[in-house]
Amino acid sequence: MRTADLLRSLTRTFRVTAVSREANGIGSLHVAGPGLHKMRVASGQFFNVRVLTRDLWWQAHPYSVSAAPTTAGLRFTVKELGEDSTRLLGVRPGTRVLLEGPYGTFTVDQAAGKPVVLVAGGVGVAPIRALLEDCRPEQCPVVIVRVRDEADVAHRIELERMVASRNGVLHVLAGPREWFGRVDPFAAQTLRAWIPDVRERHVFVCGPASLEHAVMTGMRKAGVPAAQIHHERFGV
Repeated sequence: MRTADLLRSLTRTFRVTAVSREANGIGSLHVAGPGLHKMRVASGQFFNVRVLTRDLWWQAHPYSVSAAPTTAGLRFTVKELGEDSTRLLGVRPGTRVLLEGPYGTFTVDQAAGKPVVLVAGGVGVAPIRALLEDCRPEQCPVVIVRVRDEADVAHRIELERMVASRNGVLHVLAGPREWFGRVDPFAAQTLRAWIPDVRERHVFVCGPASLEHAVMTGMRKAGVPAAQIHHERFGV
């Protein structure tokens, strides 16, 4: 299946239209091209992205879309974690890109219109921000973003605007890991205090394994059924 997707991607001409800086060590790659509307991309899904430059063409990396797809293009938000991601955010507009996908079922449709909690760790904010765009006002989204520093929150203005327009609330948990080792923000009693109706909500979490484990454990202890907890491991 993935081989077929790779071969299909060779027939599509997508190019980088812009590269933007979003936060400390985080940037976005904007991609567009003819036929994009035929790909049926949903917010929260990801692509294997292969940038055709001399030093990047030989491997693809999985990146989630960080905004609802439009006919104007797709946006992928990337953290500088090594040489490849740093080079990726330095490519020039016009560079050709191969997109294999979309993949994944991490979409807000899984909530079936019920209220949601969206939890992001670091660059895991990319798919969470895209999911938020698909939420309706009656879903009153509670968005929790965990970062080491306030300057690390990517797309913050967009998050604030969309949360406000959807009857939601945004919590930014900023600080070194040691702080939260003493007071767990995802303890069941804390979650119930922040979100009194948490048991009725669907929870979407995207971030490092440690964050995913803490959120899933806390949510289960707070009474959220396992079937209402959806996660996407974000390791790039």
